[in-house]
Amino acid sequence: MFYKYNALSLLNSYETEHFDTVRICCYFVVLNGTKPLLSYLLQKDIKDEYNFITLENNIHLHEKVRDNICSNLNQTTHFKGLKKFNNHLYAFYELFENNTEIEAKNNNFEKCLIYEILNTKKSKDTNISNNVVDFFYNNSFFSYLYDNKEQLIEIPITAFKLVRESKNNYVSYNEILLEPNDDYYKLQLYFSSEEGYTTMRYAVFLQEFISLFDTNQKQISSYLKSYNSMIISKSKEIYFKNKAQQLLL
Repeated sequence: MFYKYNALSLLNSYETEHFDTVRICCYFVVLNGTKPLLSYLLQKDIKDEYNFITLENNIHLHEKVRDNICSNLNQTTHFKGLKKFNNHLYAFYELFENNTEIEAKNNNFEKCLIYEILNTKKSKDTNISNNVVDFFYNNSFFSYLYDNKEQLIEIPITAFKLVRESKNNYVSYNEILLEPNDDYYKLQLYFSSEEGYTTMRYAVFLQEFISLFDTNQKQISSYLKSYNSMIISKSKEIYFKNKAQQLLL
């Protein structure tokens, strides 16, 4: 699947000796669906918030990043470049997935979507640090992927669905969330929300058009002032795209 991450062209090879620490920005692009999906790996800090991984700055930085990621997540990294912002140094690495089962068991790390970073400012039930939010808010070009025609690829929203724990395996592999386009990702990460149930986490690409099918329009008209579009599945479930998402599209 083709995509371009044009923001990487803004990175360079600054001399790093003037910085005591480096904020590590590991990005991961999911390519097993209909559209590429951009996420950033964040780690829980002392405030129990998802934040950039911060390491001591020295000549062994790349080795330390590799060891940190490989030992905790069994994943590999490839250095892309450096960026200075607000008197901090940011080092960018592309993340390559080796074993998702090991990753899923490490609760201190999370691959957060751009929608979660800029819109909800949390991933599942954990807040995302202002350090991360401020960086992407002030450097928005790092939020976007482009296709081969230099068109922006839509940033998916995060969606959740409550299911019985006995159906976890079925839902993970077989369930259709949106119909008929099935334009979504099962993120494989889920967490318990109440006894006997599990909340599944999805990344959903919403279309630009409003779909209506055998639905009483008066039933949903009151919501249109708050949302700019929606999708209604064949099972009569309604999905909205919040106006705040316009900042990202």
